[in-house]
Amino acid sequence: MNYIAIIEKEDDVHGVVFPDFPGCVSAGDSIDEAMAGAREALSLHVQGMVDDDEKLPKPSTVDEIKDMKDWVFTDNPVFASIAVVPTFGKMVRANISIDSGHLAAIDDAARQRKMTRSAFLVSAAKHEIER
Repeated sequence: MNYIAIIEKEDDVHGVVFPDFPGCVSAGDSIDEAMAGAREALSLHVQGMVDDDEKLPKPSTVDEIKDMKDWVFTDNPVFASIAVVPTFGKMVRANISIDSGHLAAIDDAARQRKMTRSAFLVSAAKHEIER
């Protein structure tokens, strides 16, 4: 799922808000710092909602957010799409095809990190999706 973040600069601080999640905010001295915090804030907020059995909102589009004048405070907001991967706690089995060399490298990397193959693949995929 991808949710829209609004990034605005006031004085020397970059603030990030999520119109789909009132109260989920981040700030930083740079856009990169604010966005790193925003990814973490969104992930924690969404996971908290999932853990509390709350329904996640349908992601709004940038056009929908622009129409919600309450959320845009400056003349030049920056919009970003942030991916989030919640954990639902229900394991499912998946069958994949993969080159034997890649599988050996995955197994070696997982072993070095004291992880199972599945845990390593999920961690790597989540990292790439949320990047």
